[in-house]
Amino acid sequence: MHILCDKQALIDAVGNVQRGVSGKSTLPALEGILLRATGNSLFLAGYDLEMGITTTIEAQVNEPGEIVLTARLFGDIVRRLPGEDVTLSSDDKYNTLIRSGMTEFTIMGISAGEYPELPSVSDGVGLTLPQNLLRSMIRQTLFAVAQTDARPVHTGVQFELEEGVLRLVAVDGTRLAMRKEEVKSGETMQFVVPGKTLSEVLKLLSDEDTPAALAVGRRHIVLEIGGYAVISRLLDGEFLPYRKAIPQGSTTTIKVGTRSLMDAVERAVHTLHVLSSALGRIGSRFFLCVTVRFSERIAARSLFTEYGEYVGAGALTAA
Repeated sequence: MHILCDKQALIDAVGNVQRGVSGKSTLPALEGILLRATGNSLFLAGYDLEMGITTTIEAQVNEPGEIVLTARLFGDIVRRLPGEDVTLSSDDKYNTLIRSGMTEFTIMGISAGEYPELPSVSDGVGLTLPQNLLRSMIRQTLFAVAQTDARPVHTGVQFELEEGVLRLVAVDGTRLAMRKEEVKSGETMQFVVPGKTLSEVLKLLSDEDTPAALAVGRRHIVLEIGGYAVISRLLDGEFLPYRKAIPQGSTTTIKVGTRSLMDAVERAVHTLHVLSSALGRIGSRFFLCVTVRFSERIAARSLFTEYGEYVGAGALTAA
């Protein structure tokens, strides 16, 4: 293999693809990045058997070929090269020369034949969403995924598509987060994407309305975002029947400004931290309960401890 490519394009590609590489694996190839040079492009892939990230950049390919290079070492070298272009060349013994300007590095690679085949979704169901919308929906639900493997299916976010409405749901046994939006699709499907995958997807999504494409198969999902593809397995198992946990009716409805409510919650949390720290120094247990009482336009909160009750009040703000 012998290629010439732009250094900055290579740095960006390696930095993003590297997040799909396995940190530690019994298979050495999984700790590396697959590079495949064909035509006028260089394909890069990182994969840990559960999630993979791939991309393609422009390159002058003088000799096609493929090789696997240790991700961390290769990434560190590329970021420190001085020139604007990078030359990569490897021989039959997998010795790889990395050259830019007057700087050269030689590292050992691994045969691309040892790299596992990336899964594909050739017959999957497709869906296209604006990147900013998908980013917002993931951010407002991802925080509620379970952090333990007691029920692995709850370590992901459930996607539900039905009658032109896309709903994202996350639960961890204590919290439930749900966001829904109308989309242009007549498909009906339901699947759970691992939280780890969505964390990496968030880093690739932009705040613009450029499209992001999803292709969902029986066992895997592929998300195409701005020149990158994220391939991930789907989680199996029975998701919590969360609809039963959502009250169908209410006796009281309160409408407040979003920012006012956020500020009020931050002040309440700060009060909790201050009091728990002070009481903790004299051996107090943590607060037993927190209550909120509403009277006309005044909200009063009570924090009960074994030493008594702290009461604070504030005015409701109209939306």
